[in-house]
Amino acid sequence: TPWDAASALKTYVYNTVTYDTNYMERSSDLAVLQTKRGVCVDFANLYIGLARSLNIPTRHVVGRTFGSQCTLWDICGAYCSNVRHCWGHAWAESYYGGNWHQVDPTWNVMENPKIYLGKQGAEHIHAVAYTRCEDPYQQDCNWFYDAETLRNGHIDVTLSTDGGYDYYYYCPFDLDGDGSCDNLDSDRDNDGVPNESDRCVCQWGHSCNSGCPDTCPPGTPSPSCQGGGNWINDNTPTISWSHVSDEGCGVGGYEYAIDQTTSWTDIGYKTSFDTPPLSSGTHTVNIRAYDRAGNKGGYGSCFVSIDTTSPSNPMAVTSNPPKDQWTTQTSVTFSWSGASDTYSGVKGYYYKIDKNPSTSVGTSDSFTSGTSIAQTLGHGQWYLHVRTVDNAGNLATETKHYGPVKIDITPPAPAVGETKINDGAEYTNNPSVVVHFVAIDLDSGFKRYYFSNDGVGWTLIEEFLPPIVGVKEVWKSWTLPPGDGTKCVFIDLEDALGNRWWPNPPSTALKDLYDCITLDTTPPPTPTLLSPADKSQILQHQITLSWQSVSDPSPGKLSHYIVEVDISTSFNTPDKKTYTTQSTSITIEIPKTGTWYWRVRAVDQAGNAGPWSAVASFRVIGNPDTDSRSDLAIWRPSNGYWYILTSSTEYNRDKRFMVQWGSEALGDIPSIGHFDSDRMEDLVIWRPSNGYWYILLSSKGYDALYALRIQWGSGSLGDIPLIGRVDGDNKGDIIIWRPSNGYWYILKSTVSYDRTQAIRIQWGTSEDIPLTGDVDGDGISDLIVWRPSNGYWYILKSTANYDRTQALRIQWGTSGDKPLIS
Repeated sequence: TPWDAASALKTYVYNTVTYDTNYMERSSDLAVLQTKRGVCVDFANLYIGLARSLNIPTRHVVGRTFGSQCTLWDICGAYCSNVRHCWGHAWAESYYGGNWHQVDPTWNVMENPKIYLGKQGAEHIHAVAYTRCEDPYQQDCNWFYDAETLRNGHIDVTLSTDGGYDYYYYCPFDLDGDGSCDNLDSDRDNDGVPNESDRCVCQWGHSCNSGCPDTCPPGTPSPSCQGGGNWINDNTPTISWSHVSDEGCGVGGYEYAIDQTTSWTDIGYKTSFDTPPLSSGTHTVNIRAYDRAGNKGGYGSCFVSIDTTSPSNPMAVTSNPPKDQWTTQTSVTFSWSGASDTYSGVKGYYYKIDKNPSTSVGTSDSFTSGTSIAQTLGHGQWYLHVRTVDNAGNLATETKHYGPVKIDITPPAPAVGETKINDGAEYTNNPSVVVHFVAIDLDSGFKRYYFSNDGVGWTLIEEFLPPIVGVKEVWKSWTLPPGDGTKCVFIDLEDALGNRWWPNPPSTALKDLYDCITLDTTPPPTPTLLSPADKSQILQHQITLSWQSVSDPSPGKLSHYIVEVDISTSFNTPDKKTYTTQSTSITIEIPKTGTWYWRVRAVDQAGNAGPWSAVASFRVIGNPDTDSRSDLAIWRPSNGYWYILTSSTEYNRDKRFMVQWGSEALGDIPSIGHFDSDRMEDLVIWRPSNGYWYILLSSKGYDALYALRIQWGSGSLGDIPLIGRVDGDNKGDIIIWRPSNGYWYILKSTVSYDRTQAIRIQWGTSEDIPLTGDVDGDGISDLIVWRPSNGYWYILKSTANYDRTQALRIQWGTSGDKPLIS
């Protein structure tokens, strides 16, 4: 389409030609294409040539931009007033779709005439070539058409592409009728002399056209002074007016005189100016116009009243209620007097009321023309800040401050989270409690406080004279009403002005004006002991005691249990241990072997302790250990007790193993062996009177009810009891050595000590001392006798199947020695 072609050509020119002011206005479009450099005219000319080559009717367009801050330029000659010209520009218009369309290859845009606004000071685009000048922005402007911008011979406003001429657009004016358009005519008044008179064409036919002098003065301005007759505080006021007309050569400019008409100052062709600095007071400003022929018109005047002097602030300020004393009155009236102003007079006062003693007041604050204000104020210390303003808008040099007016309508504040009964306890069993609170009053002061059990009836507790300004912490005793249940204590705080919280404190304060506690005077019930059962025998020194839980009667709540353990039912010995737990069981360490007594009582949250449970006992006998280290064992014939210091307790006497088994009166002979599989020592007694072995098993907790009883041997035959491991199963075998015949009679564990499967081996004589031990290291006992008469050891080895011919014979010891096996 033609639009696509125009857009492509426009972009081609934009990308091909470099804008360069050293190459301005080439002589032809071909020259622009060759140099590829130029300015806006060259961009337009190259585009026009290319567009016409494609039979797109295209014309050259020139315009200028204008702005109030640009250069004053006489571009219209006699046909328009001087205007401020920013810069000129050239572009093109192509015809397609029934209309002319703007194409600007310099900026690479189409249909966008406003692109020039805001560039290099431009504020407005005036009419362009081939367009009439009907622009309201600049008065008296009859636009010019500069044929110089139309060179190259390619300009055509018709729809043909081979040249042409349009008189209507090209030459709209020829005022002297000489056939030469005014924009190309240097002798516009047709007097044959190009001179200044050609610049001052008035209406055609006036004397100016024949070269006659212009004696017509311009019109009289009607100036307006800044402020419009009111006082202002600007000593360089702005004076403005509208342009006047001149029937001759046109207005050339304006001049002014202030407070006189003899000395005038030229200000040029403008319709406003700022005066030089003026003194305070009222001044007359006179304005008159002059034309280009030098004629001066009459002057118009306006008046300006200037006051740049600050007024004074009020000398005296009072208030009701007065300042510097506390009051509950919230309706406050401030009054003042003594302000003054030399010139424009006092207009009023800007003011502000706040809690800052030094606030500065300005024109954004409240204003009054009176000398008093009344306001309802809240709690706090209030200050009035006032500043005088005069009729010119001048403020006093500083703000007048007054205050404070002290208003106290709030009781002393209870500190957050500090109101507590018994330091915040949840329960108590005593109606006599201690109430704690912290009162804060930074105003009139904390004077009295009251307590109440219901928030209705109040008791004055204490009064402070003088009232306390600041923070006061209080602890005070108070008695709760009788009866178990939730009890609340309410506090009321009063200041020096009588402000109190009750009967209707706000929710924000209410939470810190009381505290509640549960009064509980009923103790919990007696617990029932569960384990260990009374009179239990305990191996370990660590024991777990347990009892049945109890519930505290309402409104109580159980807190914990107290457990006492002692070696006496009096529970007053130095060995007594006291434990506290919230559980119904506790694991404790019993420090020493023996009988211990224990009891439990429940305690509720209020501190009520219930009755003690029944007393139960347990006996800690200790526990021979299973490590590889030897323990030290004593059997005491006088009482039949076994006392064993175990290696696992580092032989601690207090934690000795202690159990009664055997009797000296019955002639019992003690021994230690392993008859079960727990690697712990079993306690063995052989009673010669009946030949019975009584074995207290560790695996049965050394409980006599579960003891083994095996008859083997006879005291009447002089048998000597021994324990060994003959069958190799790591359990003790029962052995009798009979001195009368030197025989070993062995009941083996592997056959459950069956007498019918007993082993009989002869080894030794009546003078020998029998022993068992593992001499050959195979884990099976060897049979040994030591003979005092010669000190010899005779050893039947298990590894030799107790063969007498392979016995060992070792001399070691002498008569009177005691043989031992290590």
